Amino acid sequence: MFGNYPNSPAAAIFAMSKMYLHWTITPYAIYCVPIIVFAFTYYNMRKPYSLSSTLSPVLGKKLDGKSGQVIDAVCLYTLALGMAASMGTSTMSLAGGIKSLTGIESTPVVWGIITLVGTAIFIVSASSGLTKGIRILSIKAFYAVALFLFIAGPTSYMLNLGTESLGYYLTHFFEKSLFTGSAAGDQWPRWWTTFYWANWFSWAAITALFLGRIAYGYTVKTVILVNFILPAIFGGIWMTIFSGTSIQMQMEGGALAGVLNNSGPELVLYAVFEALPFAQIVIPFYLFIVFLSFVSGADANTAAMGGISSTGISPKSPEPGILIKATWGITVSFVSWMMISFAQIDGIKMLSNLGGVPALILELGVLIALFKIAKSPAKYDVSDQKEIVEDQDLIDVEKKSEVI
Repeated sequence: MFGNYPNSPAAAIFAMSKMYLHWTITPYAIYCVPIIVFAFTYYNMRKPYSLSSTLSPVLGKKLDGKSGQVIDAVCLYTLALGMAASMGTSTMSLAGGIKSLTGIESTPVVWGIITLVGTAIFIVSASSGLTKGIRILSIKAFYAVALFLFIAGPTSYMLNLGTESLGYYLTHFFEKSLFTGSAAGDQWPRWWTTFYWANWFSWAAITALFLGRIAYGYTVKTVILVNFILPAIFGGIWMTIFSGTSIQMQMEGGALAGVLNNSGPELVLYAVFEALPFAQIVIPFYLFIVFLSFVSGADANTAAMGGISSTGISPKSPEPGILIKATWGITVSFVSWMMISFAQIDGIKMLSNLGGVPALILELGVLIALFKIAKSPAKYDVSDQKEIVEDQDLIDVEKKSEVI
């Protein structure tokens, strides 16, 4: 590809720049657009807690009735497949950690046990209110692992490679973003870049519901900062640390390619940890936080899915019932296990692609809605008028109570 030879300096820069392509600017832009539009339509336009609401500036009253229900059904389809793909990734990562620690092979039976245990704990945490604490703990723990790898890994190499690769990525941004490989018959973009784009699009809808709902009271500028700029910067830092360490190990000994080909992608990261100090402590700790993120992520995502398929969801009553969240969690977990059991990493790619195509069409519609809102926000903003009416109703009630 592009004339790069394996383990060459050009291949190292190419690999790192691709990590920036897949995990920084573009994916978080895919996320940020529907977040802004959903938050505006939900709070400012007073539309229902529904992804079809994001298209209301474009379709208007056409969304009433069955049309909106059809769009929500398609959105649930994309959400379920996107979540199943991510759960499959987490399951395989956990299985890789178990093999690294115990020697137990990563098999469909092990994946099934991990899925069952994770689903059960997610249901318990969601019903007991522990999810928020688990989420905060897992985030801080990931920071700790990144800091350890930055100090214990090849710090100078990762920083220099990251700087050089970032320049290459920004210089060739449009070339990389639009490269399909069709002219040269290169399948790599379809295997990976298309897979990543499909996965991000599949997740964009569910992210819009979750993050858009908690954006109440913030400006659009703040939403863009928190959901686009800062995550893109953090993604770049994360990939510089982890990918820089992995690339340096591959360039020096070539061992990681052997692990990938012989044991599967779920073992590669643990092979990196094994080559660093304190591996016997770091690997169990990382395995633990992956499991925590698995549980907390399942709760947030199934809450959004449950909200779409529930009635009565509003800013005052934002959470769906535990039963519907558990139903979605069990369903998605089963689909995830089935796909990785029969096709492993290709099954994850298949789920992402199936969910990403309709999600792409939805995102294009949401982008048009964003342009319409930005062109004339006052035309669509009814929140001020409704708040005035509600305040007047409250005053009238108080006056009547005083008369009585």
